[in-house]
Amino acid sequence: MRLQAPYRCLFHYLEELRGELEGRRGRRKVGGEMGMSDGEECGERKGEKAQEVETESIEHLEFLLEFIEEEFKDVIFETRNYLPEGLISYEK
Repeated sequence: MRLQAPYRCLFHYLEELRGELEGRRGRRKVGGEMGMSDGEECGERKGEKAQEVETESIEHLEFLLEFIEEEFKDVIFETRNYLPEGLISYEK
């Protein structure tokens, strides 16, 4: 997939991406706290692979969010200032 700057399509989904990251972090934490009983060697290997994939997806999401937040830092800053003052509205 190739995206062209200014990457507005990524910025548009910033909150959803943040939510996905938090959800994945929560699932990893819950999955890490759950132990397996003896004799689950095959299941352990599948579980380890799933944890590796989940860890990698979390790292990628963190990288992506850092990029978006840096790329749009001025817009994010202005929005945080304007919204409480009622200077930006989503009403039609």
